[in-house]
Amino acid sequence: MGQAARDKAGLRGVAAGQTAICTIGADCDSLHYRGYDVAELVASRCFEDVAHLLLRGELPSAAELRVYQERLAARRALDPRLERALLELPPTAPAMAVCRLSVDWIGCAAAVAEDDDAAERSEALLALLPVAACRWSRHARGLDWPGVSAAPSLAAALLAMLHGEPPAADDARALDATLILYAEHEFNASTFTARVVASTRASACDAVAAAVAALKGPLHGGANEEASKLLGRYDSPAAAEAGVRELLAERQLIMGFGHAVYKNGDPRSTIIKEVARELSARRGQEQLFAVAEAVERLMLEEKGMHPNLDFYAAVAYASLGIPTAMFTPLFVCARLAGWGAHIAEQRVSGVLLRPAAEYVGPEPRPVPEMA
Repeated sequence: MGQAARDKAGLRGVAAGQTAICTIGADCDSLHYRGYDVAELVASRCFEDVAHLLLRGELPSAAELRVYQERLAARRALDPRLERALLELPPTAPAMAVCRLSVDWIGCAAAVAEDDDAAERSEALLALLPVAACRWSRHARGLDWPGVSAAPSLAAALLAMLHGEPPAADDARALDATLILYAEHEFNASTFTARVVASTRASACDAVAAAVAALKGPLHGGANEEASKLLGRYDSPAAAEAGVRELLAERQLIMGFGHAVYKNGDPRSTIIKEVARELSARRGQEQLFAVAEAVERLMLEEKGMHPNLDFYAAVAYASLGIPTAMFTPLFVCARLAGWGAHIAEQRVSGVLLRPAAEYVGPEPRPVPEMA
């Protein structure tokens, strides 16, 4: 199969619908959420601003933001029944399976109707799912539970619940930046999955559960975990360069590089790289950052490939001491905002997504008689 055929099979460049939520630009070199450049949002706004923008249509005022954060924080209380279910799971359970179970449980407990308010349901999940994921993570690591954080920002709450103590303001801001960058990305695999399920008029929780399943695969959401595992193999830039050369010679895939739509570099990568650089320097992780830069240089020289968001997000998360198993669940926590916006938009269209297929099998033929 040639490259053109592979692109067509992967729906590359095929417009599967219209959206007012996000665009990567006509030249696939930028990223805007409802008209706002993501770089400007990272520089001047917080994740809750962006969630409000995606789910409610506009950026909130300062007063509206305070109310919004308070409302989300007030909804974090974990139902004791769900908590017991999480504690029954084995420590080796896949973290993304834990997320999917939590979404399904929340949908069952809330007796969610098929025509539920997608923005409202997404905000409930945005409050509850991070708590469920952190509760299971602490249990899986044999650590005491510090309780549900009342921090106004999701980033600060996540770090407090993962580490058992309030985070430094700079650490919370760094994580906040990653959440903004992961919040939305047009018709990616998990978002398109959510839209397909939403088009059948299933509930928002059903659509989100399907999106979580789509995000579990390493070609979509798991790349940051794989990038972290790769970087963890090497103790110096020289070792990283030699090791990755060997992997390339063996034709192994280097996760965190290349992108389905960005051919000249992911615009989010330059932002997250600076976040990772600052974090690494402040937390004494310069070696990890130097290893990452060595891999980046080699991949550009040898393959002409640029890092995507996942590559330096792995460096940022590792510098923050976040367990590798929680990397993709953090992606989920952020993307709940984007998924919710797309589920609502798909419902408004009222169109059932049912693409055609190009048949390449045998021509019509008679069924042979039994011997």
